[in-house]
Amino acid sequence: MGIELRDFEAPTQDNAIANFRFVTPDYWRAMEIPHQQGRLVEDGDRNRPVAVVSSRTARHLWPNENPIGSHVQGIGPSKPVLEVVGVVGEVLAGPLDQSWAMMVYEPYALTSPVAMSFTLRSVGTQPLHVCGALIDRSRNGAADGPHHE
Repeated sequence: MGIELRDFEAPTQDNAIANFRFVTPDYWRAMEIPHQQGRLVEDGDRNRPVAVVSSRTARHLWPNENPIGSHVQGIGPSKPVLEVVGVVGEVLAGPLDQSWAMMVYEPYALTSPVAMSFTLRSVGTQPLHVCGALIDRSRNGAADGPHHE
């Protein structure tokens, strides 16, 4: 997905690619992605157009500037303008031989995805038992939205 800067000159084609992720507030904890600046997505952001960006995205799009309060927008007619509220560490989002992708995270509640994946971290229990509970939960009522505990 492309990215459009709202507060600065538009980027060139070779630096305008970002990976957008739609997340719930516990995503970074589950993925063990370190929080670096500002704040993370919160439950209260369900209807707010906010974003958290990776440190690479912040360095690339706003070099030598504080990205908090800046704005990004995915390319497309219905993509909202998102206010950057936080910065997090890097996560490899592709093959190991590729460079780190620019990442933009926005609240899951702002979108209507046609597909989704789950991030689950199990502590002190057998992972297969947790997977069974997750499968049961998804079959019995997960249609009302994301579940994070």
